[in-house]
Amino acid sequence: MTTATLAEKLRNWGITFDGTTDPILFIQHLEERATAYEIKVEKMPQAIPGLLTDTAEHWFRTSQLLGKSWVNFKKAFLDFFLPPRYFRRLEDEIRTRHQRPGETFKQYLVKIRLMMHRAGYNSEQELERIYENLQPDYMLFNRRHEFTTLE
Repeated sequence: MTTATLAEKLRNWGITFDGTTDPILFIQHLEERATAYEIKVEKMPQAIPGLLTDTAEHWFRTSQLLGKSWVNFKKAFLDFFLPPRYFRRLEDEIRTRHQRPGETFKQYLVKIRLMMHRAGYNSEQELERIYENLQPDYMLFNRRHEFTTLE
């Protein structure tokens, strides 16, 4: 696929970033769509300029990332647009996010999994943290060694 074709395909997805919205969500949407459309993410930095506007576009023009790998682009992008110590604070929030009184398991599960997804947890790490942060009543009836998936 040529860079021009890829750029057109990415623009058609309607995903843009202006420097003020959620940078992690922008990256996740791009990676999810790339997987769905069987596009190699390594080629995407060549076509990214058409998705960036305002501050983000100016940042990219001065970043010298055109032609760099996706890993390099993603790291530089998140380093610049995320608040300082974002992942450390997110990890603290996940560690202290316990199931609240009156909160159903499903509500708790969705909220904590969203945070863990942002932090890059794998499924085993998710299971451990979800279990450790459950209300004690749930832990009495569900021992950690008795399940290997949330299903």
